[in-house]
Order: sequence, then structure tokens, then C-alpha cells
Amino acid sequence: MAMPEFLDQDRFYLDLENNQIEWMYHNPDSATQGQFVINVFGISLLEAALTDALDVEDAFDYIGSNCRQYLADKGTEAYGEAWRRMETEVPFAVDCSFTTLEQLQLAFQAKDLINQYCQEEFGSDADFADLRQIGIGYTTITDAEHDIQAYANLIDHRIEVHLNWVVAQYYQYESLADMVTNGLPELDFDSLTYLPEWLVKNHVRNVDLDRIATRLTLFMKSYQPKAYEETMEPGDTDADMISRMKADLRDPDVIPEVITEIDEIVKEGDLTEKEKYECRSIMTGLYHLYAEDMYVPVYDRETDILFEAFEKMGLQDLDIGFGDEGVSVKSQAGHWQGMGIYTHLSDILPVEKLQQLRDEYFGCFIDLRDIAHHYGVMLGYDIDPLPVARLDFLGANGKVGERIEYFTEADFLNAVHEELDAGVPLAVVLYRDPCGKRISRDFLNDVGTLPKGLTEEEVSYMIPAKSIRERGESR
Repeated sequence: MAMPEFLDQDRFYLDLENNQIEWMYHNPDSATQGQFVINVFGISLLEAALTDALDVEDAFDYIGSNCRQYLADKGTEAYGEAWRRMETEVPFAVDCSFTTLEQLQLAFQAKDLINQYCQEEFGSDADFADLRQIGIGYTTITDAEHDIQAYANLIDHRIEVHLNWVVAQYYQYESLADMVTNGLPELDFDSLTYLPEWLVKNHVRNVDLDRIATRLTLFMKSYQPKAYEETMEPGDTDADMISRMKADLRDPDVIPEVITEIDEIVKEGDLTEKEKYECRSIMTGLYHLYAEDMYVPVYDRETDILFEAFEKMGLQDLDIGFGDEGVSVKSQAGHWQGMGIYTHLSDILPVEKLQQLRDEYFGCFIDLRDIAHHYGVMLGYDIDPLPVARLDFLGANGKVGERIEYFTEADFLNAVHEELDAGVPLAVVLYRDPCGKRISRDFLNDVGTLPKGLTEEEVSYMIPAKSIRERGESR
């Protein structure tokens, strides 16, 4: 059996949060026939070694003689913990070389530069718990609709700007030395958090397209397995199918055909209400993408949308006019303009009438609902069940690997207690409904382990999520 590579390596783990370096290696010649040596030191000892040592070997001898040293002998619990760390945790540097010493020194210089900027800009130091994501700026744009977060990434040597928590652009440096010399001294909040309008628009559209393509592909696999298999080419994976779906949906002419196909599945297929909701939410996302491709804002077609909706719902007693003050609607009961039109419609239209419009003329229903929302009126949002919360399950790299939505508070509370009690790493997202309401955060008082993150989002029709049943089958 081959021995693990790390048993022959000197590994260096950097903890900038606590200003210390841990130098770990395995000693096979100990009295216990194996032990891990953990040398702990800080920047002052590192710089003294670099200043006073004659060569690199002398530098590490100096550090080893003057640092705090811990031994984990084979057969002890500490030995098992050290083994697991060496096996699973990616080190900052490997091998006793001058490059290692230089990189460690540069990391502390980077910390000083970042903290200097953060103190000037925010009055506090940065958080160095994750060296790939050191927060150096956060703001929102377009009335808090989009989040912009800037990070310093000391591992990959770049400054990243995330839009809605996805990388939108980054500034790459040749090395940590290049980043310390040419990047970190020039940090500026306004520059870090600025994204051109065209980039925001393209980025959001691409993210939406990716999400819809993923949802549509996974939905096909779950509910049309035969057709899914027939579509796959030899050697294809789900990722290949998603990539192909993305490419297909980039052609705007394809989107109406896909919407029609999904609509037929809803009308003719034996689907549960939750499955129908999933179909319609995918259709809604596709419809919005198509509308964006046509470059016609929905409110620019207000008169046409109202004419079509009134005709299809048989609202013959409502007359539409257009004058200097915009669109108006009249009937024997009164006269309405702007928000008043949609407030009146929300009062007089029963759920059954809106359901019929949705089921028979999906595009017309979405247009009417969207334009009502433009005026701040929630019209037809209570037809489909909306999710109340989401759990984002985190992988070993700290990134989201799986997402599950919950449609009732009881289901969510049962799940979050079960997962957190089992020690599952996850983040919680609470959805705000169209009226701004959400589940109370009081459940945090009753859990033994807190989630890794807790955020709020507006309830969305475009979040890629698996159902509870699907995840239950995969565990």
C-alpha cells in the first residue's frame, strides 16, 4: 500500500486571523514509530530567521529551535487529528525553501495593507478566516436589487468582484509579490464596487440562463427520463446536458418552443401541484429571458397587455383609454389610472379567473402580473405555492453543492433542526414573500449548532433547487 504523499512533506498552514504559522511534518524515527511535529511561530520569528540566517537550511533550523513545538505520537488522539488535517486541508506552502519563507512574509505584508485600507474605509480590520475571500468592500445597486462584494484572494493572487455572490470580474496578478506591490496598496472602495451597467446586465442574464438551464435539465431527467436518455449522446453526463441546454437557450427563437412544450406537460401530464409549480416557474424564467432579448420593457406595452388580458378574461365592462396622463381604465363603477388600475383588478378578479388566464394564456398572465408588480401591486402571486425558505448545503470547499427549497414553515423547521443536529454544514436562506413577510428567526434559539450563514432573499421563480423527495432518495 502506497504511503500518503504528505508523510514526506513539510507543510505550512497560515492563520492570519491569529497571526501564526503552523509548520507540520511527520517523523517516522520517533520512539513511538511515528509522530507528527507541529511548530508554531509568528511573523517576528519568521523575519528574524530571514535576517540572521546564513542560508535556507539555517533559517529553518533557527525557526525550529525557537518556535513553540508540539508532538503528536502515534496511537494518540492528537496523532489522528494531525493525520486528518494533513490529509484534507490544503496547505499554504509545501517544502522548506526560500520561496516558502518569502510567501509567508508576503502574506503578512498583504494583511497589513488590507487592514490599513479597511481601517481607513470602515474603521475595523478585515476578516482573514478564508484567505480566498477576504472581504474588502460591499454595496448594493439598483435599489438594493443586486449585491456587489469585493474580495482579496491571497491564494490565487487576485482581487475579485462578485455580483450576487458569483464572480463578475477579477484583477489577476502574476504572483503574491505582484499583488502586494501593485494591487493592495491601491485599494479604493469606489473602484472595487463599480461594475459597468452592460456587465451587470449581461452577468445577471447569464446567471439566470444558467439557473434555468440547470432546472430544466434536472426536471427533464426526473419527470421525462425516457426522453432524457434518448437525448443524451454516448458518454454524456448531466453536466454535458446542462451545457447543451444553455447553448440551445441562447437562441431566443428556441425559447417560445420550450415554453410551449412545458405548458403541454403541465396541461396533459399527471403532475402534482408542486411539480406544476416547478414547471411554471421555469416557464416564467424563460419568458423573462425572451422578453429581455426582445428589448421591450413590459410597461412600454401596457395598453396592449391590458387589452389582451381583458379580452381573454371577458372583462367587457372595462374600457381602456390613453391620454396625456397615460393609460386609464373606466367602468360604471369608476375611473382608474396607474397603480389604481391594478389595485382595482386585484379587488375584482377572483383567483379562479387568474388561474384560468395562467393555464390558458401563460404569457398574457405573466405580462399582466409583471406590469402590476411594476406599479407595486401583487396580482396573482397567491395562485402557486411559493417556497418559504431554502437550505444551501456546503461542500468541503465551503461552496454550495446542493440547494433545497421548503414550501411550509413546518417542513423547513423539521429539516433545519435535523440537519444542524447532525452537524451538517449549511447556510439558511429565508424568503420574503411579495408582501415582505418571512419566517421568524426565533428558530435559531432552539438549535444546538448555528448555521454557517443566514440571509434573506425575495422569493424567486428562478432558484435552482431540488425537492425534498429527490434529496431523500439520494442520501
